[in-house]
Amino acid sequence: MADVKDNNQKTGLLLIGIGPGDVALATSEALEAAKMADYRRYEAYTALWPEEQLVSLEKSVGKITRVMRPEVETPDELFALARDNLVALLIVGDPLQATTHVDLQLQAQEAGIYCRTIHGISITGLVTGAIGLSNYNISDLSAFPFKSPYKLTINTTSKWNWFTIGARIFQEGEQTGLILVPEKGYNEIELPAFSNYDLHFTIDLDFNIAKGQISYSGRNLKKNTISLDGLLLRDTRKYLTISLEL
Repeated sequence: MADVKDNNQKTGLLLIGIGPGDVALATSEALEAAKMADYRRYEAYTALWPEEQLVSLEKSVGKITRVMRPEVETPDELFALARDNLVALLIVGDPLQATTHVDLQLQAQEAGIYCRTIHGISITGLVTGAIGLSNYNISDLSAFPFKSPYKLTINTTSKWNWFTIGARIFQEGEQTGLILVPEKGYNEIELPAFSNYDLHFTIDLDFNIAKGQISYSGRNLKKNTISLDGLLLRDTRKYLTISLEL
C-alpha cells in the first residue's frame, strides 16, 4: 500500500491539484502524493492538460487512467477502490475551484472515506480554493437541488483476510429544489423524506504473476417508487469492477 507521510494514511481519496497545464507548475507535494497513490485517476472534463504534458506527468508519477463526469459525480467505483487503497484524483488547477469536487468531498465524508485536498496553482489563485469561495454567484438551492437539510448516516466496515464488506444505511429529510421549466422559469419541487442502504464488498486477488481486486457496489438497494414527471429518482444502481496488475 502507499503511504502519505503526514499521517501514514494507507487508504482513501486524494484530491490533487496539478496546476494549470505544465509539469513544471505542479507542486512537489502534488507530485509526491501522486507517486505514493496505489491508483491515479485524471479528471478529464473540467479542464485539460496538453497531451505531451500529461505523458510527461505519467512518466514521473506512474500509470494514469482518465475518468469523465459520470465517474466523478457518481463516485461508486472511486469509493470502492478508496476503501482498500489510496486513490489520487488528479485535477487541473486547484481541486476546489469546481463545485463538483466540493460535493465529492462531502460524499466521501458521508461514506466514511478519508479525503484529503492538495491545492494547486490556478488562474483564480490558491486562496479561492483554500477558503472555499465559489466562482458562481448562485444560491445553494440552485447549485445543489434537492439537498436535504439533514441526513442520518450509519457506516460499517468489516475485513477478514482477503474479503472486505461495508454497508451504509441512511435517512434523509424532505428535499426542495428549483427546476427550470421551459417558458415558465423555475418551479419549486418538494420530495418526501426517505431511507435506503448501500452495500459494498471487495475480494483481494493475489496470484503468482498478478494481483488485483473484484469489487461490488450497490446503491439505493431498497425498492423506491418516487418519480418526477415519470423519471424514477434515487434508483437502484449496481457496479461490478475487476482490476488486475501484472
